[in-house]
Amino acid sequence: MTNDRKEDVRCFCCGETSEQLGLSRSSQLGVRDLDLRSGMMPSTMGRWLQECPNCGYVAADLAKGDECDRLFVQTEKYAALCELPQFSRRSSRFLLRAAIELAREDFERAFDSTLCAAGDADDCNLPDIARGLRKIASRYLAGRPLTVDLRVSLLDVLRRVPDWAAAAALAVELMDENLGHPHAAIVCFQLGRIEARDDRCYTLSQVLRSNHDPEASNDDAEHLEHVVLLGRLKRR
Repeated sequence: MTNDRKEDVRCFCCGETSEQLGLSRSSQLGVRDLDLRSGMMPSTMGRWLQECPNCGYVAADLAKGDECDRLFVQTEKYAALCELPQFSRRSSRFLLRAAIELAREDFERAFDSTLCAAGDADDCNLPDIARGLRKIASRYLAGRPLTVDLRVSLLDVLRRVPDWAAAAALAVELMDENLGHPHAAIVCFQLGRIEARDDRCYTLSQVLRSNHDPEASNDDAEHLEHVVLLGRLKRR
């Protein structure tokens, strides 16, 4: 169940107050894509970020930020980004947030935000834009030390771009490691999809059902949802 609330929020960057719709509670985790990008239902994406109507600052909570955010939002570069045409207001917010995170040199969060914009492009039936956004997101993690969760996320992104060579190399690299369940099952599944040149979207439950009986896969899927969500929250 998801409860929404409207509240007056004072923008951290410009000090102006505006009415914002926030997501107060969601117990619906939904079915996760293999990029592992969220712990909440995709249908709630429009409420994951708030946007200041005065200065254009975008954040999960407009009242919070740091000095880097304030300085970047005041630049001509950010003002130009706010004026760029977008296929949806929702995707625009995620891409503006990614720009703020890049200014902080927080490449992992920029990766996540850009993937959310790609997911919105999928929902709008714009596959070319979605692929382009995934390619951009993958560049944010290039050459950086990554957790297993992030590398598994990146593997799905590379397959869906598609960059078959890079995806295959990452899959083989992961297969050579002593991955636990269910990560090993996911990587094995991805390798099969790469070999088949399949760039379609798949969910965690589909992967786990392909490796286990239905009863066991439901338990494992629930376990992975909590593992991934906790990992995401620790990075926030």
